[in-house]
Amino acid sequence: MIRRVDPAALSRVVRRQPWVLVVGQYGTTVLSSLLVAAVRASHGTHERPLAQLEADDGLDGVVAALTGRVVPELAVIAARPDDAVELLTTGDLPRAIVLLNSSGASPNERYAQARRLRAAIDRIHAVVPVIADADDPMTVLAAGSARRAIWVRGTRTYHDQLLCPNCGSILTGNTDDHPGWSCPRRDYQQPEPDYLVQDGKITDAEGQVWDPRLPLPGRLIIDQACFALATAGTLGINAGTVFVGMRQCDDALGRFAPIKLGETMARLIVARHPAEFTDALSMIENPTVIMATDDTELSWIWDCDPAPLAGRTMIATGPRAPDVSVRFGHAGLDCRDVPDLAAALAGHRRGADVIATPGAFRALLRLGGRS
Repeated sequence: MIRRVDPAALSRVVRRQPWVLVVGQYGTTVLSSLLVAAVRASHGTHERPLAQLEADDGLDGVVAALTGRVVPELAVIAARPDDAVELLTTGDLPRAIVLLNSSGASPNERYAQARRLRAAIDRIHAVVPVIADADDPMTVLAAGSARRAIWVRGTRTYHDQLLCPNCGSILTGNTDDHPGWSCPRRDYQQPEPDYLVQDGKITDAEGQVWDPRLPLPGRLIIDQACFALATAGTLGINAGTVFVGMRQCDDALGRFAPIKLGETMARLIVARHPAEFTDALSMIENPTVIMATDDTELSWIWDCDPAPLAGRTMIATGPRAPDVSVRFGHAGLDCRDVPDLAAALAGHRRGADVIATPGAFRALLRLGGRS
């Protein structure tokens, strides 16, 4: 609505301050939180205004957040690919562009988004650093035209890109001669990483190895920290300061934060597609797991393997609870269907992990007083 009234509003507010663009289908909020924590540590104070913005609900929200009287010293904007393309046409370039994994969209959609991102980056004449996921062929396609590309190789285990984006050949896996994925025609292969995650440690571009020791849970949090470290480096923040800041980050806009809901201490994990759900399973700690749904389509859950949840108390809640119960039952898991969200969360004195779709996640934040 804001941009219908004022089509130039987005361009005008973006030009007010330096900004960093974080692009991806998932993981953008956690990465943004780690980066903001690193920037705060570099300032040595929490008084400097920083903005962490999500464009999930459209760019009008970004415009509204940046039109306040206080101009943030740095705005970190997390966006889906199509919103990112529009942001890159505002006329004022970001300090850095971070391209995360593209899993979560359909293959055709991912290819189209990668092409649009590549075209947008190709139009940037200044040397804007692009920190990109070397594990994802579509992200490599999108970042391929960057004048200054910084490649990150993490430990992601969810791989759903099987074909070469250039020629359609089936990509081959690791070999001694060609580590990582590669096209059989040898004209397209995984870039050598500048930053690398291996055995729970991060190796930076200078070859120094860091032990992250982060409070946020999950195996892939180290991948996010690696991206944050690489991005902070482009902003002139030294690695030691980056880790000081990231080790103080125990909450990513409500994700993973314990929330008191009645007698239940719940930990919230967001999942909106198979890749995110698969990552969520690596973070489960409590004996009770609640799958909280909103009214959005949930057929993607059949592309997931819920077997790691075996042996836990399983509850499905929300409008799509029957869909979850059928899927989990098909996998041999006992799952109770409790449609009411508040009732599903009641009485778990030993705590519960809640895997929530975005609408349910926002509802849970409101129930916990964190709207």
